[in-house]
Amino acid sequence: MEPLGVTPGPGARLVTPGPGARQVTPGPGARHVKPGPGARLVTPGPGARQVTPGPGARLVTPDPGARLVTPGPGARQVTPGPGARHVKPGPGVRLVTPGPGARLVTPDPGTRLVTPDPGARLVTPGPGARQVTPGPGARQVTPGPGARLVTPGPGARLVTPGPGARPMEHLVLTPYPCGTTKN
Repeated sequence: MEPLGVTPGPGARLVTPGPGARQVTPGPGARHVKPGPGARLVTPGPGARQVTPGPGARLVTPDPGARLVTPGPGARQVTPGPGARHVKPGPGVRLVTPGPGARLVTPDPGTRLVTPDPGARLVTPGPGARQVTPGPGARQVTPGPGARLVTPGPGARLVTPGPGARPMEHLVLTPYPCGTTKN
């Protein structure tokens, strides 16, 4: 039986909302869902899905092809660009929009999310380490205790030194002909 006083749009289904919710008329092809307490029903844009947000969360209209997710406590919901995925950040973390071809990851407490250059991978550094943007073709690794993360040149690899070891970049080994020794 259809409720009195409301007229849905073409192709939409009317449902009974929960306590404190307002019933609105969705646009063509949109579905009406039951929101949680204190949530507002909104009409999503083309190709978007309507979800039930958690307490204190706001429903926003994503760009075409993006999915709406429920953020964690204290997080803000933002609209990602084309081809970006929305992820659930940890407490106190802000969601940022990565560049083309980059993946968003969840950092450990106290670390900052940065946008890597195209073709670079983001990793989670250990305690006390800083996250930097490597150059083209470089890999980011987690350094050992007391080590600094540096940006290597093209084709260089970052290695983790052991405790008490010193970098040996200044040493140059000179080979000698077979059968000879240095006096």
